Amino acid sequence: MDTPTVSAGSMVRGKSKNRAHPGTLVKVVSYLPVLDSLVWLWKAFKMCIRLMTGTTEMLRLCDRVLTNPDTPRTALEIMPGTGDQDSSSLVKPTSSRVNPDLATRVDQCLHFSTKLMVERKWIETGNDESMEAAFAAILRVKLFPMGGSVKTPHAVLLHQCLVKISSSWALIHKLGARAKTPYDSNDPAHEKLLLELWDLASPREALTGRTSSQWQTIGFQGNDPATDFRGLGLLGLDCLVHHARHHPESLKEGLQISRHPTKWFSHAVVGINVAAYALELARTRRLQYTFHTLGATRTVFKEVYVYIADGFAQHWEREPDSTTVMDFGDVFKRYCEGFEDDLALGKGVPVLNPASPLFKKKRKDR
Repeated sequence: MDTPTVSAGSMVRGKSKNRAHPGTLVKVVSYLPVLDSLVWLWKAFKMCIRLMTGTTEMLRLCDRVLTNPDTPRTALEIMPGTGDQDSSSLVKPTSSRVNPDLATRVDQCLHFSTKLMVERKWIETGNDESMEAAFAAILRVKLFPMGGSVKTPHAVLLHQCLVKISSSWALIHKLGARAKTPYDSNDPAHEKLLLELWDLASPREALTGRTSSQWQTIGFQGNDPATDFRGLGLLGLDCLVHHARHHPESLKEGLQISRHPTKWFSHAVVGINVAAYALELARTRRLQYTFHTLGATRTVFKEVYVYIADGFAQHWEREPDSTTVMDFGDVFKRYCEGFEDDLALGKGVPVLNPASPLFKKKRKDR
């Protein structure tokens, strides 16, 4: 079954939704045996196709792209034949133009395959050598042409997909390492980044001291913002600075919303919570399509953070005036549920501007 084409545009936000009544959950649970049966039927169907055609789903996915007349010719290069083929040339996909839908489907095949559990773990290390070893094994297990030769068009296309998938996991590991790096007030680089945040968020007000109640005006809890980074390390600070540096109007609007006289919230602290949530989305593979579309870079991750933070501020503003900071947990949960619904429905990539020049490839951003 083909995956519907997903728009590469910015994800369209929906208004807050009323979540299902608890009784609905009981009904859903009652259908789980039926859903389980459907899964087994789907697996049986795929096995029948494999037996009849001598092909696997992963091979068919690649073949569908290579034989599709609608595939843009600019996405393919012609490379000399190897002498092992009847044709004098082979079609080689260029790495930068591999269809993100295909990369995501291959990723799904890897995730759900019981025969590729070891190979999937190798790819998820984000290590190039491990990925190459997994690639060679997958070609054999998934019955790719010429006994799993790496020289066929199908193999080249698969390799480019695996490069994208492996790169996304390498990014996730880097983000995790950054989140585990504690803020150090004695580190000049850390202090410089924090002071830049102040200058960007409050350009018209000079900071009177490194520890000051002024920090609370941009949403920190106390006089020393360093204490608020304990849960997410430098990743939280990175995201806050990125928001202020590249989306000042969005940040300004969010700060104004957060300063409501009764319906206020701590903007910077909420931002750190949003960064932690975005990291969890990445770790649970829910940002894979975004990474496959825009690139597995820290900039793309931080742009997803900005989208979520900006959307939450708008969501909070739509809440009743009786809402207080004590309701934050419930409000944030509802917002995240709606956001995840939109992700699951494939409403585009969750960034404010998919055509932003920030997404141009930069080696240092990997």
